[in-house]
This record gives sequence, C-alpha cells and structure tokens, in this order.
Amino acid sequence: MSFGHGPAKDTSEMIQLPRKAVEMGVTFFDTAEVYGPYTNEKLFVAGTSNWSMPKRSSWVLTF
Repeated sequence: MSFGHGPAKDTSEMIQLPRKAVEMGVTFFDTAEVYGPYTNEKLFVAGTSNWSMPKRSSWVLTF
C-alpha cells in the first residue's frame, strides 16, 4: 500500500482498498512495520474504521 512493490500509491485509493478487498472475498490481511513505520496500518484503519464487516466474514490483521 505504501511501497515495496514499486512507488507508493495514491493515499485515497489505498484507504479504499481494504473495503474493496473484503467485498471481493479477501479474508486475510498481513502487513509489517518494514513497509514504513505503521504506514500501511494507518491506511488500513482509515479504510475500515467507519463500516461494519459482513456477518460471515472472519479475518485477521497481523502486524
């Protein structure tokens, strides 16, 4: 989301990414501090803090 597979992407697009991923069936997210000190985690929280997960979803976010 921040870098690691090329240059960093647009912040507004990356904020929308987790929700779109869940809507497409993604159930596991994995990130690490190595991608920037908590940069991806901050983007993930910004993208998920104001919505409810579907009832049947189960997922894990590891740091």
